[in-house]
Amino acid sequence: MFNLITVVVVSKAFLLAEVRLALKGQPTEWGKRAFGISERARGVVYK
Repeated sequence: MFNLITVVVVSKAFLLAEVRLALKGQPTEWGKRAFGISERARGVVYK
C-alpha cells in the first residue's frame, strides 16, 4: 500500500514538472509522447 502511495505522489510531482515545462513551451520528449497518448485516448473517449 505504501509503495502505491509513493508512486502516485512521485508521478503527480513529475506531471506537475512536465506541465510547467509545457507551459514554458519546452516539454520533454517523454512529456510530448505522454501528452500525445492522452490526447489520443481523449479522442477515443469522445468519438
